[in-house]
Amino acid sequence: MNPLLCTGSLPYTHFIKTTQQGIKDGDNSVIGSILLYCEGVQSSHDVQEAFALLFQVFPQLSEQQLDGFLKNQLPILLHHASIQQQGTLSLQLALGFTARNNELFSSSLQAMHYFAKSIQIAHHCNDLSNIHQLASQLFMTIIRQLLIHENAFKKTLAFFQKLSPDDHSAFQIFETHITRINLLKRFYCEEKDHEVIKNLYKQASTILSDVSPELKKRYIPCRDQVLAGLNEPCSLPEKRATERYWEALLIFRNSFQSTGNIRDFQKSATEAFRELFKVFIEDALAILGPPPSTYSKMKHSLPCHFDIRAMGSLGREEVCPYSDLEFLILIEREDAIPFFKMLVHILEIQIASLGETSTDNPVFTSIHIKNPSGLHIDYSPTQDMRLIQTPFNMVKLQNNPVDDPQTIENTVLKTISLYQSDSFLFADYQKALETPLEACREKRAYTLFAAEAADYKKRWEKPFDQADIVNIKEQYVKVLNYLLSDMALFCKIAETNTLDIIDALVSQKIFTLESRFLLKESVAAIYKIRIRLHLYYKEQREEASCLPDPSFATLLLEERTALEKCYWLVLRPLYTLLQKVVDPVRRANFKEVFSEVDLVEIAFQENLSLQSDPLIKMIASHLCLIQAPLDVHVRYFTTLSNGTNFLRDSYLEIIEKNNFPTVFQTLLQIPTRLKQSTSRIHEKSMKSIQYRATSQGKIPSIKEIELAELFSVKKARTEFLSTLFERNSSYVTMKSSDHGTMIEANFKDLNQDLSRQAFVLGALTDQAQSSSKNLCALILQHSHLLNSTLMDPLLFERIELLDLRYCNKIGNSTIRLIEKKCPHLKILLLAGCTGLTEMSGLSYGFSRLLKFSKLEHCDVSHCSELRVLKLDAPCLQKFEYKYSPLRLEGIELTNAPFWCTLSTEKGIPLENDYGKALEFHQKTLKIQIQIYGENHSNVAASYNNIGNDYNSLEDYEKALEPHQKALKIRLKVFGDKHPDVVASYNNIGADYRNRGDFNTALESFKKALKIGRDVLGDNHLKVAAIQNNIGLVYDDLGKYNEALEFHKNSLKILREMLGDKHPDVATSYYNIGNGYNSLGDYSTALKFCKTALEIRRHAFGENHLDVANCYNLLGKVYYGLGKVDKALKYHQKALEIRLDKLGDKHPDVVASYNNIGAVYRNRGDFNSALESFKKALKIGQDVLGDNHLKVAAIQNNIDMVYDDLGKCNEGSSLLFSS
Repeated sequence: MNPLLCTGSLPYTHFIKTTQQGIKDGDNSVIGSILLYCEGVQSSHDVQEAFALLFQVFPQLSEQQLDGFLKNQLPILLHHASIQQQGTLSLQLALGFTARNNELFSSSLQAMHYFAKSIQIAHHCNDLSNIHQLASQLFMTIIRQLLIHENAFKKTLAFFQKLSPDDHSAFQIFETHITRINLLKRFYCEEKDHEVIKNLYKQASTILSDVSPELKKRYIPCRDQVLAGLNEPCSLPEKRATERYWEALLIFRNSFQSTGNIRDFQKSATEAFRELFKVFIEDALAILGPPPSTYSKMKHSLPCHFDIRAMGSLGREEVCPYSDLEFLILIEREDAIPFFKMLVHILEIQIASLGETSTDNPVFTSIHIKNPSGLHIDYSPTQDMRLIQTPFNMVKLQNNPVDDPQTIENTVLKTISLYQSDSFLFADYQKALETPLEACREKRAYTLFAAEAADYKKRWEKPFDQADIVNIKEQYVKVLNYLLSDMALFCKIAETNTLDIIDALVSQKIFTLESRFLLKESVAAIYKIRIRLHLYYKEQREEASCLPDPSFATLLLEERTALEKCYWLVLRPLYTLLQKVVDPVRRANFKEVFSEVDLVEIAFQENLSLQSDPLIKMIASHLCLIQAPLDVHVRYFTTLSNGTNFLRDSYLEIIEKNNFPTVFQTLLQIPTRLKQSTSRIHEKSMKSIQYRATSQGKIPSIKEIELAELFSVKKARTEFLSTLFERNSSYVTMKSSDHGTMIEANFKDLNQDLSRQAFVLGALTDQAQSSSKNLCALILQHSHLLNSTLMDPLLFERIELLDLRYCNKIGNSTIRLIEKKCPHLKILLLAGCTGLTEMSGLSYGFSRLLKFSKLEHCDVSHCSELRVLKLDAPCLQKFEYKYSPLRLEGIELTNAPFWCTLSTEKGIPLENDYGKALEFHQKTLKIQIQIYGENHSNVAASYNNIGNDYNSLEDYEKALEPHQKALKIRLKVFGDKHPDVVASYNNIGADYRNRGDFNTALESFKKALKIGRDVLGDNHLKVAAIQNNIGLVYDDLGKYNEALEFHKNSLKILREMLGDKHPDVATSYYNIGNGYNSLGDYSTALKFCKTALEIRRHAFGENHLDVANCYNLLGKVYYGLGKVDKALKYHQKALEIRLDKLGDKHPDVVASYNNIGAVYRNRGDFNSALESFKKALKIGQDVLGDNHLKVAAIQNNIDMVYDDLGKCNEGSSLLFSS
């Protein structure tokens, strides 16, 4: 704080006194000092003194000073002001903006924002007093400016009164203006406002006194109204204008208390909003009067007709409590646009009084952490004049290209009327739309389909069961409702509401009747959840947490179930089909793909390979809900019986839970792939009381078991535990081998049922203790209960593998317990343990290194709170901390070997010792085979890693075998429709390419591409990588046109998914440039190569090997163009970088020296060419050996240079030495 302005000091008192004198003298130079003082406030007392000065000069602030104050000084004042002072400040700011003499509507709008803030603070303090009166006074200010200033009202009346006596329309307009005066009384705030109304009546009486005798009879009703008005005493309205607006909004929101039938409720909610809007629009028209009319042939028309139509969620009749307002205005004539622009300005001011327009104004910290968003005009016609048009001109919007569902061109197609003077305008609009819409309908629909498909991939990068926070609007409304709306456009469906659209799509046989039920169920559930979230947050906010989180609303169990069902049974199958429609290479016809679509069937077929327990449960539950025929259940269950038993068990669990005994008994008779079926009694080798406990979570008491006289307590417990592990294999597994026992449990499907989770953990503890001497591996994932207390009885000395991924109660105390009880631990997996903040030991109150003498692999990826790690691990081979705040400065790894790989977000190892990596992966493989057996996905991953290590060591012969073993296991475990199978085929293709077997490589890559497209979709990054690899093989085979096709496909995907500035995009540009260079199309090659260079220089800087490769290719392209000077320049740049990065003993350096020699020879500089070729030869012989083809080529080049110099014998001697 400036010492001159310190509170309580003599200079401070002097400053106040001199500043007050300056204000009194009209010295505007004191404004700067006052603003400076505002920056120095440190207490509410300082704020009070600042207010006393600031509010005196506020109207005199220049626009620049005002902007500076709002951005710089106002946040400081708010930070130190009490809630009462913030209320005073907002009110004074509102009054200050009202007093400013600049543009009426912009100043009034800004003033109303601050009045709204004052009202909110007053509500918070339960002290509204006269706030509404002051806020509503703003409308009287507007009325004075529009009607009293310069006798504007009188001039309007005079204009109509002087028209021809035969002009009946003019008289009607005159009469409307007289009636309108009485309507303005609703804006009274205090008694002096009555003078405004009397002034208007006086202006009217002046005009009426001049009416000619022959017309006096016609104007008698007007005269009577004026006289009555002049004699009427002042009567203030019961509620001020802004108070009426707040009350009307509350009535609207109270209509959301009970929904009932969703479609009927949506209609009533829409009607409730119309009533709310009617309050605003009738007030606005009272201020402005009737819309303008036209005058021709000595006659006036009636006022311009109009139709205000809502767009967005309101236009679809899907309004929520805190929805914003988007609208357009259809008007009869273009000359009325200025009037309707003023109308919108007044609507903006009215709606701003509600305080739900999110602005850039500083946050008033006493009531908000941010400015809330609720009812406000989201995209105002004052911002885009295309939204106030005649029907004919509004239709012209359809001539514009559309690539986004939310563009104006698209949203104006789905509207409902909020307020209209006549319905013919919309009828004209609809008729005028027919031709332009028909011309662009199909093209636009396919464009929107592509946009929706891309949007879906971005919003659903992870499946629902991996999501912590769900955004209902972004992840459901925009991908489901918008897509159905686009389908309606394609199918010429006029309905705007999503539920109505579904019915229309079914009538056109796009979906089956069963899918209609599923779609409408999902859309209705989504709408209900949106309503609840709006009311919960009291603003337009739609994020919800799947688990309890203080920052978000928590989804109710039925809401989570509905959203999960929508994801698996609606969104995934819908977009699986849509991908076929938007496929750029093999685009299918929409009507062929979407023909009587059964969404459940598609969901089952396309996702079965995922082995998803939630999917199967959702399908079974839905079939029970719709009471599907028995043969439908049999069909699905028979398919499941060809796979793993746990999916059968999940299906049966749902059938029994829903009490379908006939279906249950029938399904039990269907044989599995492994064995024939048995009777239900034989298959369920436990009594009904134990079955209920394991399948439904109802734990029988000991007393109940004893009373059943079936088992002793001990025997019941033993059978219960064994049955638990046998029948709940979807999330509990126990395996034994010669090496030891492994217990595995995944609680993801029980994350909402903590009591059942606790029960299963208790059973696991008993089982672990009974196997304590042999327990070598413990895998417990996704538990929201597991902590150090529950972990203690589960930890034993022999444990080598401990996997606690995504257990959010695991903390530092648990890690210390593990250190103490598991001395032989080799693998510790803690990814996603968000409760973990530190990993260190404790000694005499001070942190120390955790000691894990045998630990080889540690993973703390996604531990979002972990910032300190102290670890003594002499055997550590791999340490992963991807997407974690942990940084190198927070890691203390003592005694870790130098070849230990630290995997960060990019997976970059600290040392590239691939021999040590190979040794580590081979040891890991041995352990995993002992734990899991040969046919396990983890074993396949180890084989895959070993193959990659051999590739890194350039031992391509040995790389192939482990990659083939990985593929064999993956096909057995996953089937052929799985991303890991795609990766294996791709890796095998790379192995064959490295060995020079290009045709076999091509065959393997094409298998990877086919499965990749089916599993991942056409626009996946891995699909792009495979297409790039196929392009490289065609390059190797000299089939450059075929290569270009695949490189271009890869580029298109990469640009769409990564943007234009990503290094992988640069690689595609480079490969395409290289292809055109090989074809001799040097001009095209140059364009692609320059683009690749630009991206790589931006991404990596100048001194990078990828940049050197671009320079090298540019050199070759310019050589082909005959521009040898440029060719030499770029080859020399490439050489300079390669020498710096690779040293002089590298094949790429050999290539650079050879290329430079070729350019010198082309220029006729044979001595320089010879010097460069000899350098290439010497390094090539050292690096590649004397018998390498490239060495022979260089020797041939030297021989040709000697021929050029006429020294054939010397050249021959060099060739001879090869």
